[in-house]
Amino acid sequence: MSILNQAVQSTLSREQLLNHHINKIKMLASKSFCELAAIQKQGIDLVWNNKMFTPQEIFDKVGTDAVKLLDFHSGLTQYLVTVSTLDGVEYTPALPTHAFSIVDGLVVVSTEPYAP
Repeated sequence: MSILNQAVQSTLSREQLLNHHINKIKMLASKSFCELAAIQKQGIDLVWNNKMFTPQEIFDKVGTDAVKLLDFHSGLTQYLVTVSTLDGVEYTPALPTHAFSIVDGLVVVSTEPYAP
């Protein structure tokens, strides 16, 4: 057991200790949301706002796994939107810059802008 936790427990009442634990849980949830939102944005930037490679070059190199990556990223984005809505927080996810489709298991990037 932590020496520091013992000191906190011995100086706080049971009610104060419960409030302390609740605040830690809320802070952990908030931190997790912020970290996932940063990862979501980084994923978009690495593919769609990349100064060295076009999205099509990236998807071509990844091959059929690109569809899995898009599905994963879509799930992450949907999760963040759902959680923020439940909590009443406004969250605007980063989005692709161009429309895309799946053709024969591969991602094909369009010249048209992305429309959610």
